Amino acid sequence: MEPAESERASSPRRARVTRSLPSFVGDLLADRRAIRTLLVAGAPLAAAGLDPHVLDPGMPMVRAALAEDPGLQGYLLFNAILQSSFLLLGGFLADAFRSVRLVRIALVGLAVASLLAMLAADLRTLWFLRGVAWLCGGIIVPFAIGAVAVSTSGLNRATALGAAYGVYGAAMAISPVLVLLFGVGGPDWPAFVACSAVAILALVALRGVGSLRPATAGLRSGMAVVALFAFGVVAFAGGLIGVTAAGQLLRDGAVVVGLLAMGTALVIRGRSRRVNVPPIAFRPVFVALAAGVVVGFAQAAPLLHLPLLFEHVQGMPTILAVLGIAPFVLALLAAGPVSGYLLARFRPSTLIGGGVIAVGIANLILWLALSREMPYPLAIVPFALIGAGFVIATTVRTAVIFANMPSRMPALAVSFNEASIGLGTRLGVVVATVVTMQVALSALPRPPAGAMIAAQVPATAETIRDLVLRIGLPSARELTAGLDPAAVRRAFDAVVEGMRMTELVLGVFAVLTGVAVLLLLRHEDPVGSVWELADERDPEGDAEYGAWALPAAPVRSQPGSRPAG
Repeated sequence: MEPAESERASSPRRARVTRSLPSFVGDLLADRRAIRTLLVAGAPLAAAGLDPHVLDPGMPMVRAALAEDPGLQGYLLFNAILQSSFLLLGGFLADAFRSVRLVRIALVGLAVASLLAMLAADLRTLWFLRGVAWLCGGIIVPFAIGAVAVSTSGLNRATALGAAYGVYGAAMAISPVLVLLFGVGGPDWPAFVACSAVAILALVALRGVGSLRPATAGLRSGMAVVALFAFGVVAFAGGLIGVTAAGQLLRDGAVVVGLLAMGTALVIRGRSRRVNVPPIAFRPVFVALAAGVVVGFAQAAPLLHLPLLFEHVQGMPTILAVLGIAPFVLALLAAGPVSGYLLARFRPSTLIGGGVIAVGIANLILWLALSREMPYPLAIVPFALIGAGFVIATTVRTAVIFANMPSRMPALAVSFNEASIGLGTRLGVVVATVVTMQVALSALPRPPAGAMIAAQVPATAETIRDLVLRIGLPSARELTAGLDPAAVRRAFDAVVEGMRMTELVLGVFAVLTGVAVLLLLRHEDPVGSVWELADERDPEGDAEYGAWALPAAPVRSQPGSRPAG
């Protein structure tokens, strides 16, 4: 049977299936090109999300070092800005060259870097390999999400983006589970193997996908200016966040570099006639970016604290503690496709602000509920609120950024979005770790110097303080074996008090930010008609750029042919 006949024969069946589903899902499933693009783009996104972040501040060994030496937060800030910079670079490369070959190279680099990381003999080699993986992920994510955005239109775009972010977010949530599968001090090879395997599968999924004509030199220069300005914003915002004087030099340097980058971009835009920088609606874009930093910032602490509480304070088995985030992952997957449905019924400002407020409320619930004996069911609702609020706010923020960025820069719009979320999440872990430990240590009783806690207890106050700093590490078990139960309870109570204070601070911060979003965007619809990106999909439009999306069928280049539209 010919392909056209096969399609006609199966269309009544597809129509019955799509009619039986909610309209926002059925409409997307009826668009074959959009579904194929979503499926093909989902594999690279899963690979990038599974990349083991073993040097991120969320990893237990890094958190322990940070708790003992808060000065490391400066270096972790550098790490966060570097990863955000790679995302912006990847967005620029994707928009400027529009080449699937770049994504293939990045997938190969990700697979090889992950496999070699298992053999790294020293920390310097591991840092280098992680840097390669960050660069590869920075190329993959903007390309894949940008392709999903431009291959769809209207509410289908919000639904498709929600599904794409659901895949990416679920993979990112699974990654630490694989890293910690054999415990904090155990081998991390399952995470590296999973990342490499999915990267290879993504290479197979991209077979037959053709590249499109790159941007002109003039527009490419304009894209570089936009990326430089975005880097300045990321560096400046990252440098402003900090809770102690430690790492002040690096934070000051980030602020200065950020100001210089933003100033240079504005000067080039204002004085150079050869650089074509289309106008950007800065206010809604920066409101969306600020919301991204805050929602990433606020969701980091609960995802950090609760598995730590269940495993190391309550003694839950490691695998059950890390699987306890299941409500978060399920809410991620469920809320993503619903975003398009919600966007048809509520204002974007309501969804963004509401999503940030939902994450803040989850923090406040935990502030009230957290205790050394808190039962797991009390964590289900906060986890679900965080997952749903995070995805809905992120998806609609992406819509706002797309609608107010130049329409020929979809990957840069995605990189703006991801850079803000990534920066907020990493800084949230740093702040949560430092605040928790500082509050915990200050909450410990301080007996007179040299005094024993009890005559029969072979431990001093300093030993209990060591236990507080090592909770989450294998060495904590050695310390608990040398302390009486009352001393261990004092240490755990101090840590939980630090967790509660962190949840309170981040919860209030997130709720206030959500309210600010509602107020700042209350008089406008920051999505509007530009959300359609019609000029990108018009086959009779600008032949220099064509449609930037994964085509529905393999593309064979012919001499003098135009890109597929």
